[in-house]
Amino acid sequence: MRARWMTAGRTALRGWAWAAPVALASALATFPLHSDDAAFHIAVGRWVLAAGHLPLHNPFSYADDGASWIHHEWLPEVAMAWLADRAGIGALIAAKIVLVAAAFAVMLRTMRASGVHIAMAATLGCLAAWGCAFRFYERPYLFSILALAATTDSLLRWQATGDRRAALMAVLVPAAAIHLHAGAVDGVLLWLAFAVGHTVESRLRPPGRLRPVHAWAALAVLCTLVLGGLALLAPCGLQVLRVPLQLSSNTYWHAHVAEFRPLAMTAEALPQWLLVAVAMAGLLRALTARRVFEACAVGGFALMAVLHVRMIWPMCVVVLPLTAELFDAEVRANLQRRRAQLAIAALAVLCGVAALHEQDQRFGLGLGPPVVDQERHPLAMLQLGASLPGEALVSDGLAGTWLWQHFPTQAAVTHPQRTHGRHGVLINNCFECYEESTYRDVYQHIRYGEENWRALAERYGIRTFVLKYTTLGERRFQGGRPNIRQLLFADPEYALVDFDDGAAVFAHRASLRAGTPTLNDFPVDPDSGTTRPAASAPAIRDALQSHARRHPDSVRSLEFLARLELQTGHRDAARAVTTEVLRRKPNSRAAQALLKAE
Repeated sequence: MRARWMTAGRTALRGWAWAAPVALASALATFPLHSDDAAFHIAVGRWVLAAGHLPLHNPFSYADDGASWIHHEWLPEVAMAWLADRAGIGALIAAKIVLVAAAFAVMLRTMRASGVHIAMAATLGCLAAWGCAFRFYERPYLFSILALAATTDSLLRWQATGDRRAALMAVLVPAAAIHLHAGAVDGVLLWLAFAVGHTVESRLRPPGRLRPVHAWAALAVLCTLVLGGLALLAPCGLQVLRVPLQLSSNTYWHAHVAEFRPLAMTAEALPQWLLVAVAMAGLLRALTARRVFEACAVGGFALMAVLHVRMIWPMCVVVLPLTAELFDAEVRANLQRRRAQLAIAALAVLCGVAALHEQDQRFGLGLGPPVVDQERHPLAMLQLGASLPGEALVSDGLAGTWLWQHFPTQAAVTHPQRTHGRHGVLINNCFECYEESTYRDVYQHIRYGEENWRALAERYGIRTFVLKYTTLGERRFQGGRPNIRQLLFADPEYALVDFDDGAAVFAHRASLRAGTPTLNDFPVDPDSGTTRPAASAPAIRDALQSHARRHPDSVRSLEFLARLELQTGHRDAARAVTTEVLRRKPNSRAAQALLKAE
C-alpha cells in the first residue's frame, strides 16, 4: 500500500512539475490591457470588418504621405476586434492567456518527447516564463510564437524518428503562419538552419552514424522553397517575410523603438541574459558534438535575441528544447544525487517567485475592474482631447487607444472623403504603413520641440495635443532640452486643459470654444514637475490639492504635492500625502518613489 501511495505521489509530482512553467506563464500573462498596440489592432480589425477588404493605404493618419500598407496581421486583427467588441476586453485578455499557455505547453511537449529530464525541463520553462513575460501582450505575434513552437516540435520529431507526417506539419504550420503575422519568417529561418545543418552533416558523418532524417535533407530544401511559394498566397505576398527584416535592420528604429533595441546590460534584463547564457552553453555543446543544425539554430536565434530584445521569446521556443536535449545525459547523471535534485528544484521555485514579484510590480497580477490599465490607456484624457477642436497630435503609445476609442470606422469606410482625418492621428503603431520621413521629419520635430514645430502644427491643422509623459530614455536622448510638453506649458498661446496619471491635454487658446474649462496658469508642469518662476508655495499647494480632489483616481498631482512638502520641510504633511497616494494606487511608480524619498 505504501509503495502504491509513493508511486501515485511521484506521478502527481511529475505532472505538477511539467505543468509548472505553463501555469507560471499563464499567471504572468494575467494583467489588465497594457499595450497600446492591442488597441490599434482592434481598430484595424474593425476597419477590415466594416470595409470587407484590406486597406491599401493608412486610413487612420491625416499625414497623407502616400505610403503603401504591407498588411501582414489582418487575420488576428479581425479576430481581436470581433472578440473585443462582442465579448469585451476581458475575453481578449483570456484569449491572450490561452495562446501564451499553449506556446509554453508545446515547448514543454517538445522537451518531453525528446526525453529531457523533467527537472531540467521545468527549470528552463520557468526561466523562460520569467524572461519572456515582458512580451505577454495581446498582439498578433502570439500566433507566430505558437507557430514557431509547433514548427520546432515537428522538426525535432522528424529528426528523431524520420516521421514524414511530422515533416508535413513542419511545412504547413509556418505556411499558415504567413497569413497571421510577419514573425512567420522565424519559422523559415529555422527551416533553413535545418536544411543547411543536415546537408552539411551528411558530408561530415560516416554513413552508419547518420541520423534518421539524413535521407530527407534534400526534401528540407524543397519544403523551404514550397513555403516561400505559399507566401505568395498571402495578401501582400513575399513582402510579408520582408517586413521584420526591413524593420530590424533600420538603425533609426533601433534608437526610437524599444523592442528593436539590443538587449540592455541592466539588472532588469537578468533573466534574459540567463537565457542567452543557456543558449551559449548549448551552442558550445553543439559545436563540440558536430551537431550542425543545432549549432546554426541555437547560435542564430541567440544572436538575434542579443541584437533585438523582441527576439527573446522566439529564441526560447527554439533554443531551450535543443539545449535541453544536448545536455540531457549529463543532467541525468548528476541528478542521481538528492542534493542536486533539491538545488534544481529550488532554482525553479526561485525563478517563479522572482517572476511573479517583478510582474506584480510592473503590471499587477490578476484581473479586476478596470480591465484596462488607466495609466497606459488614459481614456478620460483621450475623451477630453477628442472633444476639442482641430486635429490632435496624439503621442505614440496613445495613438492606438485613441483610434480604438474615437476613430469613426463606419463613417470613414462609407464616406472616406467626408470624414478624412477626423479623429485620426499623425502617426500610429504600424511602422510599415507610413513613410519613415513622416515619423522622423514631422512627428519627431513636433514631439521634441524643434524650431519648425509651429509651422508643422499649422500645416496639419493641429490645435490639440494629447501627450503622454516624457520617459527616461527621451530625457537622455534630449540631453536636458525642453520638449513639446514644456514648450506648450510655457507658451501663452496654449492652455493646459487637464492631466491625469497617463497624459496631459493642451489646446490652442484661440481655437477653444467659449466656456471650455482649462487649468489656466496652472503653477506646475504636469510632465516635469517644475513650477512657474513666480508661483508661491501656498498657490502651488492649493492648485495641487484642488486638482487631486477633482481626480480621485489620479495620484500625479499628489506626487508633486508630497515633493513640495518635503522640499519646504513639512515632513508630516508629506507623509500624509504619501499615505493618500498609497490608498489610491499602492503599486504605482509614484507610491514607490515617494516611499524611497521619505
